[in-house]
Amino acid sequence: MRIGKLKPGTTYAVQLNSPKKQGFRSAEENLPLPPTVIVFTTLAKGQAIKVPLTQPASAPVKGKIPLRWNVKQNTFARVTTAVRMKIDIKAAPVDPSQGQGQQQTIDQFEKYVFEDVHELVENGKPKRIRRKFLDAYTLTRDPQTRQARKNPMACQGKEAVIEVQPDHSVRVVSPNAIPPQAVREFQSTKFISFLPSRPVAVGEQWEITGQQLQTILSLLNARKGRVALKLVKITKAPAIRSDLAHLEGPIELDLLLDQVPVRMRGRVRVVFALALGLPLQRKIEGKLSLDYRVTEQGTPIRVTGQGQFTAIEETAVKRAE
Repeated sequence: MRIGKLKPGTTYAVQLNSPKKQGFRSAEENLPLPPTVIVFTTLAKGQAIKVPLTQPASAPVKGKIPLRWNVKQNTFARVTTAVRMKIDIKAAPVDPSQGQGQQQTIDQFEKYVFEDVHELVENGKPKRIRRKFLDAYTLTRDPQTRQARKNPMACQGKEAVIEVQPDHSVRVVSPNAIPPQAVREFQSTKFISFLPSRPVAVGEQWEITGQQLQTILSLLNARKGRVALKLVKITKAPAIRSDLAHLEGPIELDLLLDQVPVRMRGRVRVVFALALGLPLQRKIEGKLSLDYRVTEQGTPIRVTGQGQFTAIEETAVKRAE
């Protein structure tokens, strides 16, 4: 099908197939496409191009912008969270003459898919949420065969009402409705925020401090750490009729994983929908390292390791019926 040069700001109609001409057919069954008319309008000169959420166009911004949670009552959110940690560890005697030591790879992955209905909202923040886990599992690899094994979590397929506490922890309101292990998994999440406490301009940076920082450290099992963010840019997302704030900055954490001290140095990225008043994406990725000494049966052992950590949360939102 040939199409000539199109004029800006003009509406066109193209017909595919007719009762006599049936050249457009399905690839598998060779069935003709029913007569179809496609109508479209070309952009006028100077008109902004509407782009999808994954490739937003820059939006002009003047002054400072308040970045704050502003969720509406009965907002429905479908959240997908995936966490991957892989680290190669070597344990060897400090004195090489006492042996070569051993090597081990820890490779862990966990994924949650759940649906939330924000039944009670105060000052734009959800306080009571009806949550249903559609999928929840971990993947572990056999250290010898490297084969992956999927392990469903107790919360998979379960539904409960949870409340966000003043310290941002989560409490299950009706624990008798689900198994004890599922209660612990429901309560393992926290309501966290990387947003500034004041309006900020594009290019402005802020440090996460106080209770806000403590909540992040608690969620990530960190003893101490530092998080700083900057409002990088504001973009448009016509598909959801909202401007998006893109935040990015360094994150440094001293983790305690199974009583093992691990350092993480990386970046945190947040995409926040201003019209919806909540984040659409939060991502943390960084490099892991460890270097400490223990004594086993009188022999000083040095344990070292390098690895990678990635955690990403993506949210799709609509108003509940």
